[in-house]
Amino acid sequence: MKSVKRPKVDIFRPPLQTYANQIENITKKSFSDVLFEDIKDYRRHIYESDCRAAEMRQEIEKLKQQALVSEAMIKSQQKTAKKQKESTAKLYTSMTCVVCLKHFDSVERLPFFLSCCHMVCEACKDKADDETIACRICGITSEAKTLQAHQILLDVIRGLENLILQ
Repeated sequence: MKSVKRPKVDIFRPPLQTYANQIENITKKSFSDVLFEDIKDYRRHIYESDCRAAEMRQEIEKLKQQALVSEAMIKSQQKTAKKQKESTAKLYTSMTCVVCLKHFDSVERLPFFLSCCHMVCEACKDKADDETIACRICGITSEAKTLQAHQILLDVIRGLENLILQ
């Protein structure tokens, strides 16, 4: 490429050398002042950024601690729920008639005590032909007319039915 030569232009100089020195000194001071202010602003910006970063790190640590606490609470609640589920399942399976092996309910299959303390449902009690019911677990016979309803278990059954319906 060809280089283009530019004509030299005389720079305007003030008539007095002292005036030129004053302007030059003002320019130097202004430049150094501006540079100094820029450096101060930059340092302030870095300091503020560092402060924000430190605050964010603290917030992150706080959130991590809260997450750990929440996780521990969730695990504890899950264990409690699992235990409740297991105990409810055991209770539910223990609430069966010894004759027909069907679960008790609060409508057709009310629980009744046999003389051996095992339980039979109302439907099996009503079906007893010879007025006696033989326990399938221990073999003891009980008179169907003298059987008493198990009110505590009936209340538990009603409570479970309400939980299921909700």
